[in-house]
Amino acid sequence: MFTSSTSFANPAITIGRIFTNSVVGIAPESVIAFILAQLIGAGLGFLAAKNITNASKEGNE
Repeated sequence: MFTSSTSFANPAITIGRIFTNSVVGIAPESVIAFILAQLIGAGLGFLAAKNITNASKEGNE
């Protein structure tokens, strides 16, 4: 048994896993929660990257 290396980071892969009946498949009723968690993670990652790389905080405008 092998899993793909996407680590559920891609909503397209999440949707694709609905259509498999292997142990790495996702139940259709769980897809909304997976995609919501992915979007929340993307938003938090964006905010973290924005705050880390924000040059105006250092006064270098």
